[in-house]
Amino acid sequence: LYTLGGRGEQEFLIALDLKKAVDGSVAEAWSAPVGKTFDWKGNNWSAGPSATPTVDGELVFALGGLGDLACFETATGREVWRKNLPQE
Repeated sequence: LYTLGGRGEQEFLIALDLKKAVDGSVAEAWSAPVGKTFDWKGNNWSAGPSATPTVDGELVFALGGLGDLACFETATGREVWRKNLPQE
């Protein structure tokens, strides 16, 4: 299971291993940084990403709140490539 979340000033793609779930808890398989946490003065909702990761075969794609689009290997979390959409 893949999700996005904020940890301090950084957004992360987080992989959860549901096969290792014990007593209702879920084990984190790996996490990878996506970009800086999306937060601004007029933000009344919350800091952090607002997207859902997308999986295609052995790759997972994550879009951070500041436009960082990154591709990672599903098994290891190794970064394959990244682009910053507002800059590029």
